[in-house]
Amino acid sequence: MYHSCIEKGDETIKPAFSPEMPTTAWTWKNAPGNLTCEVEGDPRPTVKWFTIPNESGERTQISEGGFYSFSTKYKGLNTVISTLRVVYDFSTPLGEYLCKATINLGSTNRTIRLRKAGECCTVDFYKTYLVAFNATQDYSNEKLPKYGNQVVGMNKLKSMMKVICTKTEISGK
Repeated sequence: MYHSCIEKGDETIKPAFSPEMPTTAWTWKNAPGNLTCEVEGDPRPTVKWFTIPNESGERTQISEGGFYSFSTKYKGLNTVISTLRVVYDFSTPLGEYLCKATINLGSTNRTIRLRKAGECCTVDFYKTYLVAFNATQDYSNEKLPKYGNQVVGMNKLKSMMKVICTKTEISGK
């Protein structure tokens, strides 16, 4: 539980975002940016997404369609994981999107910045890749992911990243 927020009796907990929630999502040509909000409350909060602010500073609630689609998962009784998928096609609005979580006690907001990826660096992707497979500092073969029977190490990842960067038209190192 990560609710260091206002409590009312023993039944209602104001929505609180996971401290591990990323504040930036990345996209590039033909690759969607996935902005994810993980929020807990009691009762379980509802989540709505809002666009980047216009020139007047106003935001509009996002509806599914066009650039946008949603997915929602539930973790336990009180946590919702909402993902806004934004397809990038060079006219997609980049900037800070707003995730708003609401229950009867009130609401709370978190912004997530959608950015366009520039040059991809294999080493940075490899670190992210290891973290995704829970092999953060222990690089033993038992913890590294496998492709068939072969451990996917740095050399294999470099060749995979070269293909990915070429197909998505971003330059790689």
